[in-house]
Amino acid sequence: NPHFLFNALNSVKSYLISKQGETAINYLSKFAKLMRRILSSTNDEQVPLAEEIENFQLYVAIENARFDEQIDFRISVAPDVDRDFLTIPPMVLQPFLENALWHGLRQKQGDKVLELEVTVNTEEALQFIVRDNGIGRAAARLEKQHNPTKQKSFGLDITRKRLQHFAKKQGRVADFKVRDLTNADGSAGGTEVLIWVG
Repeated sequence: NPHFLFNALNSVKSYLISKQGETAINYLSKFAKLMRRILSSTNDEQVPLAEEIENFQLYVAIENARFDEQIDFRISVAPDVDRDFLTIPPMVLQPFLENALWHGLRQKQGDKVLELEVTVNTEEALQFIVRDNGIGRAAARLEKQHNPTKQKSFGLDITRKRLQHFAKKQGRVADFKVRDLTNADGSAGGTEVLIWVG
């Protein structure tokens, strides 16, 4: 994602301008590690789940620096999930995490929580839930309409095609669905994405 690269390098520049050298070095180290991992997996159709979980943590840590560390990122992996044996397409969850951060949580006031749950469902498929407590899709769409510089995102369309291609080639099933969450008073409570790879 060119925007991610541009923004990450701008963050390093900002740290250096404000004389936060140590913060810049730590940020750049995480960024370099993630880039190395992404580049090394470009020819891989699938990678171990354990490796991808580390990539998710690195990605959110890098983005969280731009949120002034306001994001509470939580990962839970069910005990019956074999992180080393199970595999998924590389960086396939990144667009969902990015959407949660930049469309759901960026404009939210108060606590900002991003959760990733990894389980095995009743069909023995690997299942991921990406959940945020952000402003919700309706408010995000409205905000996008009022910002003429925002371009149409193709991330989820590309991700669905990647999942379908992966499933067809491997003789498996893979897809995702998105649902809106509501609070007890009926107000928007965030967004939840269910992704499965079986």
